[in-house]
Amino acid sequence: MSYKFTTGSVKSGDIHYEDDDDQTYIDFGDDKIALNANGVVLTLDDNQLAWTACKLEGAALHVDNANIYLDNNKGITWGDSSVSLQGNATQETIKLKANSTTYFHLDGDLSPGKIGIGTESPGSFFQISGSTAFNVTSFSESATLDSTHFTVVGDCNNNDVTFTLPVASDTIGGRVYVIKRVDSGGSGGPNVLRIERNGKTIDGMASNLEIGTDAGCYTLQCVNATYGWIILSKYVA
Repeated sequence: MSYKFTTGSVKSGDIHYEDDDDQTYIDFGDDKIALNANGVVLTLDDNQLAWTACKLEGAALHVDNANIYLDNNKGITWGDSSVSLQGNATQETIKLKANSTTYFHLDGDLSPGKIGIGTESPGSFFQISGSTAFNVTSFSESATLDSTHFTVVGDCNNNDVTFTLPVASDTIGGRVYVIKRVDSGGSGGPNVLRIERNGKTIDGMASNLEIGTDAGCYTLQCVNATYGWIILSKYVA
């Protein structure tokens, strides 16, 4: 392998590969270096590649010292390109695709925007095209509910069970719990499943709730720190 070094008169480049029909060359111009090649291999040691107040521009990718930009409808792909993340600033959308199917769609055209799971045309702020699943946890002893719970099942076959709600606050406003009693022996007799309000009201009342019979159920939602909890539904077996 050999290289020719020229000055000024060779239009194909200031440094070019001698026997290359594809005209691989490096051309030095005003404030720039133009590279014509089928590929570039950069090998680094322990030092890092960095730039300051510069730009890296390609057909769709633009990088400066503050941001990474992709042209509309261009994206990032993984593996064999079956998974991609695409954005469009004109339409204000972001899509996550796998095998050409959109699994996540963010539409920011109208504030505050819409999110679609399995659909590219969400009609509500959040729309899922398919089934949903929520966590179900069973207890035979008392427990304090937290952000890991949704449906909680109390087994009062051997003793009373108390579920203590988290303190109602503005932060958890909107959180929902489904609380159901299912006794493993079919009946817990006089035992009680108690719902402890933890200092806040439930439907404006400063009292706890009790489920005295097998299969009874409450659905509760947190409003905020001021109004505590409300009952969305109640079932007495």
